[in-house]
Amino acid sequence: MTMMHGLVKRLCRSESGAAMVEFAFVLPVLLSLILGVMEIGRALYAYQTLDHAVREGARFAIVRGSESANTASAQDIQDRVEASAVLDASDLTVSVSFQPDNNPGSVVTIQASYDFEFLFFKFPTDPIILDRSASMVIMQ
Repeated sequence: MTMMHGLVKRLCRSESGAAMVEFAFVLPVLLSLILGVMEIGRALYAYQTLDHAVREGARFAIVRGSESANTASAQDIQDRVEASAVLDASDLTVSVSFQPDNNPGSVVTIQASYDFEFLFFKFPTDPIILDRSASMVIMQ
């Protein structure tokens, strides 16, 4: 009986399974942090891509005014922005406006918005709308 009693005492004091239990508690927190960082990275990528596409559209528009050999319409500029943005086109909205028209000296403004959805986390405000705009003076 003494040998059995000693074995039971050793098993009760043993910490061989403690690491597994601690890992089971830490794993969900660690995965949430990793996925959260990935989602923030995706959101920043979408924001930067949208910003680049809007500026690219504005640069395209300022050299293709009414006195240019290759005049660009609002639809041409919108198509350029959509092509520059490597985002899902169904979630992208682009608008182009000229103040007052597309003659040199006028201002072109491109506004774009993108509905960003998180992949791993769903929030009540899902999707988040990312907005960017750019205004430049038409040169030719």
